[in-house]
Amino acid sequence: MDEQVCGLDSIVPPPSYVGKRKREEEEGEKEEEEEEEEEREIKIGLNEQDERLLSN
Repeated sequence: MDEQVCGLDSIVPPPSYVGKRKREEEEGEKEEEEEEEEEREIKIGLNEQDERLLSN
């Protein structure tokens, strides 16, 4: 009997792909967190500048 691709095999990705995808998702989340942190730092810096300008 010839080997045939089972329907389930075509749906379930190999473990190496799953691990790679999970790592990519984690890296993407880290990048998003870093970007959000940078935005917060920029806003904090702008607020401090505004306060200094208003106090003068």
